[in-house]
Formats: sequence, C-alpha cells, structure tokens
Amino acid sequence: MEHPDEISKFWPIALCNVLFKIVTNTVVLRLKPFINNIVSPNQSSFIPGRSTHDNILILQELAHSLANSKSKIGSMIIKLDLEKAYDNISWPFLKQTLDYFHFPSHTINLIMSCVEASELRILWNGEPLEPIHPRCGLRQGDPLSPYLFVLCMERLSYMIDEPVQRGEWIPVSVCRGGPKVSHMFFADDIILVAKTRAKCAHSIKSILDHFCLASGLKISLNKSKVFYATKNQDRNQTGNDTNSCY
Repeated sequence: MEHPDEISKFWPIALCNVLFKIVTNTVVLRLKPFINNIVSPNQSSFIPGRSTHDNILILQELAHSLANSKSKIGSMIIKLDLEKAYDNISWPFLKQTLDYFHFPSHTINLIMSCVEASELRILWNGEPLEPIHPRCGLRQGDPLSPYLFVLCMERLSYMIDEPVQRGEWIPVSVCRGGPKVSHMFFADDIILVAKTRAKCAHSIKSILDHFCLASGLKISLNKSKVFYATKNQDRNQTGNDTNSCY
C-alpha cells in the first residue's frame, strides 16, 4: 500500500538466513509428493498439478447454471475474505493440524521450530527497535508457509463435509446429475455454495464460528459477499436468517 494510514496496513518483510531456507526448502521437497493426497480437490492453490483455473471454470459454470435455473429451491454462493490470513494462524491449531494428518512427531517439531523461531523489529527513523516475538502467524515469503496454510484450510474442508453428509448443508449441482459443490478454496479465498434454506445458513455460521475460533482466522465481512439465485420471497427470508447469524 502506497500511503498506509494504519499500522495494520503495513506489510512486513520476511528476512530468512541461508540455513533456515535450506531447512524449509528441504521440508517442502519432502512434503510435495504427499500433499496432493492430503488436500482435497476443493483447494486449487499451491498444490502441484492443480491450477486455480480449474475451480474458476467450475465456479463460472455453477453461476451460469444457477442464473438460468428454474428450480423452485433457490441457491446461494458466498464469497468470504479472510483478514490477514497468514498473520492470524494460531500456532497451536497448526500443530494440531499436522498431528491430525499424522505427520511424524520429529517433523512436527522441526516445522514448529521454524515457525516459532521468529522475531519482528520496527524501524523507527531508520533505527531498529527492540525485537517483538509473535505468538501466531506464518511468514510471508517463506516457501513452507503456503503448504502449512492449505493444510490448515483443509481442516475447514473436513468440517464442511460433516454437515453435508448429515443433510444440514445442502450442496448445489452444476448440472442435472452432475457432482454437487459445497465449497471451493483459492488459497485464502473461500467460496461456499448451498441451497437458500435457513438450516444451511445456520450450519454455515456454526462451522465458520468454530473454525475461526480454533484457527485464529477472521472473516472480513466488509469484503465478503452473498450472491442469490432464487425467488425474491425465498431470498428475503433466507437473507434475513443469514443476516441474523452475522
């Protein structure tokens, strides 16, 4: 940002020494062959062999299908923006995530040592102030950070699958007989798809609250949007339910 007027709008620069880069790049090389099997196809960023264009095409087809749908049951597409996603990731949640995906204990300890061994300094009139030791977040510019972040986001994907299987969250098909879509991730950009039903709205709200509380992530409501493809009466009713959730 050219003229930041708040401290939150400054972008820190990550400076890593050669030894640190060797360690993190080694972990990345070991992780790449396996991460495709860990992370679901709903995530299209940072995974070898995947492209964001794949999910973009699915989203375009889905939006076109919903816009021309004659179904009496409406649908909604929710675009969520995460506020400073890398900076807010909880370290305990990250460690739990690595354990959740059965990473070896020595690998978890190595990764957490790399993540937690960081300090911040503020330049004041060209002079560095006393170091600040953060308690959360991932480094911007660290080659390991994108992979750790998508693993944390995969926890959200698992949380969404549970109410979908129970029928509390009704996904939407791109076409008749086609696969049903409930969510898509573009790194830290989240797309949620569901029928315009109150139970779906409350299920979405419950999952997001639980995930944000556990992960430390925050949703920027000012940058998030809801798109409806439904009749006005259903849309107003569901919209009121959704607004009451937030």
